[in-house]
Amino acid sequence: MANGVYIFAQLVIGGHMVHIIIILHFLCFSLGVGCITLSWLVYKKHKKSILKDIVIGETIFSIWFLIDTLFIYVRKILSEYNIENIVKVVSYFLAAAVIFYAYRIIKKVKDNGLYKKINVQIKIIIGLIIVTFILFLFSYKIIFLKNVPYLCLIYILQCILGIICCIKEEREIVQEEKKDLKCLTNREKEIAGYICMGLSNKEIGEKLFISANTVKNHVYNIYKKVNVKNKVELINLINKGD
Repeated sequence: MANGVYIFAQLVIGGHMVHIIIILHFLCFSLGVGCITLSWLVYKKHKKSILKDIVIGETIFSIWFLIDTLFIYVRKILSEYNIENIVKVVSYFLAAAVIFYAYRIIKKVKDNGLYKKINVQIKIIIGLIIVTFILFLFSYKIIFLKNVPYLCLIYILQCILGIICCIKEEREIVQEEKKDLKCLTNREKEIAGYICMGLSNKEIGEKLFISANTVKNHVYNIYKKVNVKNKVELINLINKGD
């Protein structure tokens, strides 16, 4: 352990901190790719606009992050050909695009009421992003904060935030589907309708030409799918949907 710390210190003192940051940056891309893939799969499944914004915003941020990473190595070359400023302008445009999509996502989260259910994990991550950004703004005054890879840290945090938001959206959509009975098969919907009419399992079986035990199994599956415990809750759910 001591040898590892010593080697790390030697690398930093020897001016190799840049290479460590580069490695850290590229390792972060795996998390970014995972976030983009998850967001795209959930969006493709449910076609919700907020998920589309997460995919686009995350992709733009990843491109910005990649340019920033490569810029560490090619800065000297670019300065020789007087095109360093062009890369900076592109980075500024990408940063503005990321901020724009972040605003769109926050607005949609607020509009659909999801923000009311934001848990402690999300609040902590948002807090860490804000703290990291504040440290970046004041880093020029504090020597040991100058070499901290702020963009890398923010990228990691927002990837985690994007993944959590996708998972929450998926859960919300599943819950909504349960509430409007879309998750039921046609036979199960038919049985649920007969339950609302007050028919017993035996009477439902006679109408559908199936046994009472088969009806009982269907009823159990219906309860499980729509997350109710008894016929009263099921009837209330159906009446509420109507």
